[in-house]
Amino acid sequence: MATQLRKRHGTICIPPRTRKVPRNHSHPLGGTGGAGAIRGEGGQDSAKWFCAIGTKERIGFSGAEEARKFLQDRCPRVLEFTGEEQVAAFADRTCYHIGRSLSCSQLHGGKAVLIGDAAAPYPPIGQGVNGAMESAMVLDECIRDAGSSPGSFPGAAAEYTARWKPEADAVSWISERSLFENRFHTVRALATSVLRLSIFEQAKSADVPYSQVRRRAEKLWPLWAR
Repeated sequence: MATQLRKRHGTICIPPRTRKVPRNHSHPLGGTGGAGAIRGEGGQDSAKWFCAIGTKERIGFSGAEEARKFLQDRCPRVLEFTGEEQVAAFADRTCYHIGRSLSCSQLHGGKAVLIGDAAAPYPPIGQGVNGAMESAMVLDECIRDAGSSPGSFPGAAAEYTARWKPEADAVSWISERSLFENRFHTVRALATSVLRLSIFEQAKSADVPYSQVRRRAEKLWPLWAR
């Protein structure tokens, strides 16, 4: 099954200013951001750090001091991982809101089909690559089942839309309930995780389709109201 691609990942605390990274890390930094590290070309001795800060709209800064104040107000723990050079670089970078998704009426047209982010871009919840690979697998299965005759592809493409669009829409629905800038979303995610009702943990299960996770959550309205 395509859902077997998904795996459950734990969150690991990164000690401030750690340089060696024996494996990839992710770490929550309050209600509006997260940080992490991946091993660089030189292995664990060449860590590459990253962080994501949630914003409601496109923002800009007049300089490093204004950027530092923004970080201090919104996500102060980020400053434990950064120096003046990184803050200055952040101040010069254009920042865009990432809490956007797009739903297409269908995922095929003529001889073309949409897979991955082209079919269903959505805010990050750790399922982007998984969803892209699953959509490719579903398309492959549809083409295989339709046969190899020259006229079989349109039917395979239509079947792909019928099978994958509900899953893509479900991932988008789930992701829109986990926006970095929404503190209620963060509190709800933590509480439902403790109660074992988290749709984000369910979405990482290899045994449950995204659409089923959504149907279960909709029965618990208004818990998962946007």
